[in-house]
Amino acid sequence: MAAIEQVLNEEYDRLIRVQGAIKNELAELPNEYISTKKISGRNYYYLQKREGSKVSSKYIPSSDVEDWATRIKRRKQLEEQLKDIERILKKLKRAMR
Repeated sequence: MAAIEQVLNEEYDRLIRVQGAIKNELAELPNEYISTKKISGRNYYYLQKREGSKVSSKYIPSSDVEDWATRIKRRKQLEEQLKDIERILKKLKRAMR
């Protein structure tokens, strides 16, 4: 049984490190979404973020939209990974009792 406990502890420690790395990367990524507005037949792109009951918008040039979209997509992927890690950590805690 000691070998199983050791493996569980090692996996738990590894997931804690991964969780910390993901949280650090999330802190560097934008917490906004891209909104498109059509004005006089042209598309304009804005980063929008909800702050309490207000929504703040910041214009982004069309040349930067792809970069922002990639960063926002990465954030969503990391948030999903973080949820999975937290679910697994909860199961590992129960198994280690």
